[in-house]
Amino acid sequence: MRDMEDDFLPQGLQLLENTRDLSKNISTFTYENLAFAGKLRSNVFYKFYQQTVTSKEPYQVTANPPLYDLNRIRKDEQYHGYGGAFSYALRPRLYILGSVERAIRFPNEREIFGSPADAINPGNVQPEQSLNANIGVNLGRFNWAGVHHFRLNSSLFFRDTQGMIRQAITTGNSGTSYYENLEDVLSRGIDAELIYDYRDRFNFTLNFSKFDVLFNTRYNKEGAEYLYYRQQIRNEPSFKLNATFSYQFPNFLQTADRMLVHFHTAFVEGFLRNWSNVGLNHLDQIPTQLSNDLGFVYTFPGQKVSFSADLKNMFNRQRFDNFGLQKPGRAFYSKIVYNF
Repeated sequence: MRDMEDDFLPQGLQLLENTRDLSKNISTFTYENLAFAGKLRSNVFYKFYQQTVTSKEPYQVTANPPLYDLNRIRKDEQYHGYGGAFSYALRPRLYILGSVERAIRFPNEREIFGSPADAINPGNVQPEQSLNANIGVNLGRFNWAGVHHFRLNSSLFFRDTQGMIRQAITTGNSGTSYYENLEDVLSRGIDAELIYDYRDRFNFTLNFSKFDVLFNTRYNKEGAEYLYYRQQIRNEPSFKLNATFSYQFPNFLQTADRMLVHFHTAFVEGFLRNWSNVGLNHLDQIPTQLSNDLGFVYTFPGQKVSFSADLKNMFNRQRFDNFGLQKPGRAFYSKIVYNF
């Protein structure tokens, strides 16, 4: 529940209850089966989605005398989802995996009610409905010489989404935005992850995603064809790569303590702020980004107290969000954690 309070509002408005409530419930039934001596694991599932949104919004009825009332809104929604997944062991360390699901994503409180601190206004958004399919392979964990360990995961994915929830691109000088539903959006691509460990001290993780997110509605409500049908939607990168290196030093300063040093790098290929056929030779492009982070975690003996420090964007490179707004530059963070 979100309550609102503003001492600068007229007393008549302050006396009225201004609340916004969001409740969500997902019930699931799953059946799992093992076959072929346990090599094939499959399951089918059913999901029942429920969401209730209620709000009481004060408004002014008359100006003189000033009278106020509450606009009471309630929205109940129910949806059904279903799907199946399987994994098959071709070899002891080689698995094929796949899944298909009809899924629902309800909007969250930020997308429905907005966020004044972030200049986000309330939006009239509906749940996303999507058909999702994945197929992939898992390799490992492989051991070499007893000290080297490898794992590789990769998958192809397909998403056909109706009403994808996205932050709207606004015009003018209002400085505010809101969330809206796009029409049909088709996403397809590949994810891959490589993990290498040495003696449980050194770890290297590399993952990348290459994907297309295409506007997949051909005609609008009036029957006219969209100019950007089957084009990459605006403000959406199509290639990302991340790599993390970490090394753990046991007994670093004293017996039974631990020091973990880590380095992270992130790459985002440049992408367009608008549709690719808007602007001709003067496309509004968000540049390629590369940022690097360095940090450590020191855990005292007994494992109850730890101290960490992180240097984000250590080379002070320019970074942007999906709308081209520049993110903060170099920053330093530290914290102490005590576990009871």
